[in-house]
Amino acid sequence: MLHSHIDSSISYNGFVGHVGGDDFVCIIESSYENCVDICKKFIEIFDKEILSFFNEKDRSNGYLMALDRKGDFDVFGLTSIAIAGIYGIFNDFSSSSEISKAVAVIKKEVKKQKKSAYLIKKLTYI
Repeated sequence: MLHSHIDSSISYNGFVGHVGGDDFVCIIESSYENCVDICKKFIEIFDKEILSFFNEKDRSNGYLMALDRKGDFDVFGLTSIAIAGIYGIFNDFSSSSEISKAVAVIKKEVKKQKKSAYLIKKLTYI
């Protein structure tokens, strides 16, 4: 789904890679405004498509009850997506791990919303 969306959203090649688990990376060269549009549209598609993985009761409720990691029943929101991005010129980063750390800070911030959301921060220190 991610590959398809990126391929149809930009006029030249983008890179989509699997970092691990449910984390992916996309690298595209585009305007900030286009990146925002890509995120909004992908969230719209994701939120619609993910509903097919839930039964009618859970879809209607907007949550599900399930066992947590400790074996206790808990309430969980339906699956959402958090998109964290940085935009700008990356020359001041000395390594890919520095870039990963910068994105991780943004990801932590966007995940606080508890729903599908995105946050793209422009690099301002360059």
